[in-house]
Amino acid sequence: MIKASVLIPMFRAKYIAWLTMEGWCRQQDVNVEWELIIAEETRCESFGEENVMEYRKRLEEVGCVSLKYIPLIDWIPLGAKWKLLLEQISDSSTLVFRDAADIFSAPQRMTTLYSLYEEHPEGHWFVPVSFIVYSIEKDESIIGDPEALLAMNPPRGDIGSVAVSANVIRKARLNMVSAKKNVDGVFRRAVMEAEPDLVIIRDLSDMWKYGISAHGFGNISRRSHIFNNIHKSKKYYPLVPCPFDIRETIPSDILDRLKKSIKYIPLHIKEFLPE
Repeated sequence: MIKASVLIPMFRAKYIAWLTMEGWCRQQDVNVEWELIIAEETRCESFGEENVMEYRKRLEEVGCVSLKYIPLIDWIPLGAKWKLLLEQISDSSTLVFRDAADIFSAPQRMTTLYSLYEEHPEGHWFVPVSFIVYSIEKDESIIGDPEALLAMNPPRGDIGSVAVSANVIRKARLNMVSAKKNVDGVFRRAVMEAEPDLVIIRDLSDMWKYGISAHGFGNISRRSHIFNNIHKSKKYYPLVPCPFDIRETIPSDILDRLKKSIKYIPLHIKEFLPE
C-alpha cells in the first residue's frame, strides 16, 4: 500500500532533471511503499518520459511501486501544475514530498521525514533545520543559518526538502492558484489556509547536509544575487557561507556531473515565461 508520494513539477528540465532522479534512486533504508509523480511540458527543453522511465528499475529497488509521468502539451503556470500533481496523490498516501528538478535529495530524506511523521502525528509540515544551495557556475555553496532559522517566529516552513501531511495537502490543493511567480509562497499560503493551526516539526538531524539545491538551470527563481551579496538575502532567508566542504557529504559523481553541465547553461539561460 502506497504510504508516501513524491511530486516533481518539471519545466525546461532537459539538462538538470537527472539530479532529482538520482536523489530518489539513492534513498536508503526505505521501509514504506511510495509513488513518484511527474508533470512536464513536452515542447520546450523537456526531460521526457523516456528518460524518466530509464530510472524505473532503480526506483523500484528503493520502494517506489508507482511511477507516473504526466505529459503536458501546453504550458501551464507552476501553481496550476502543483494543483494537478496534488490531485494525482493516491488515496492511501499519508505523507507528500515536495521536490524540484534541480534538487538532489539526501539519501536519508524519505526515511528520516517519514519516521518524524510517525513520531509526531500532530504535525503537518516536516522541515529540515537547514539546506544547501550550490552554484554550478561558481562552484560555491551557501546554507541557511540553522540557528537563525530555528529562532524565526513564525518559523519558515518553505525550506527545500520538506514533507507535508497528505491530509493537509488534500485540503490545500483547493486553494492553489495559477501563480507564475512566488510559487513557494503560494504553496505555503495554500497549506496555511487549509490548516490555520499549522504545526511545523523540525528535523534536527544533519540529514540536510547530504542534499543540495543546484543553482543554474532555474526558470523562475534567479538566485545569483544571493551568492554575490549574502547579507542582502536576509529578508528572504538568513544565509551564510557553507562552513564545510560539500565534497564530504555530496557524492563525487554528482558534483562532477554538475560541473560538466556548465556547458549547457548558455543553452538554457534565456528568460522563458509564457504569458
